[in-house]
Amino acid sequence: MPQDSFDRHLLFILDSETLLANHPTPSVSADSPTATQARHLFIQGGRPEHWQGPDRQPFSFSAQPGDNLHIRCAPIALRGENLFFVHDLQVLDNAILAPAKASTRPGVRLPRPRFDNPLELETEMADDYFWESRLNAHGRTGVDLRFALLKNDGSILGYFSMALELDFQP
Repeated sequence: MPQDSFDRHLLFILDSETLLANHPTPSVSADSPTATQARHLFIQGGRPEHWQGPDRQPFSFSAQPGDNLHIRCAPIALRGENLFFVHDLQVLDNAILAPAKASTRPGVRLPRPRFDNPLELETEMADDYFWESRLNAHGRTGVDLRFALLKNDGSILGYFSMALELDFQP
């Protein structure tokens, strides 16, 4: 990896309530997920000015070839009403972005809202799960995101697929 490369952190945030309202009977099969649009997804880059809503497709990011991307996924839920579990993230143009792989950093101190007061944060030791990829070149690539939406007890609400366009520029 080049000495001047960086870890770029991206957070994919799913509006799970609107997704379920638009797809009240989603597929319960991971092999045939319900196709949905990116209008249910928001992305937060490493700095506040990189917040992008669904009207920003393709999602645009500033990064340099050689930078590592750490992609995390979460639903809009202060109390964990739903869980957003990405089980497959396929990059369509590996000349732009290396194939994504699921990664774990064990024993990381992570902030989380307190259940008795969601506006107050506390930290806990937990494993950090994310998807990791490397930017190979500037340009645009498609990404096929396949995920399950679960209740907080772990039961499946449905399986979904979402096509995204990601644009990487200097």
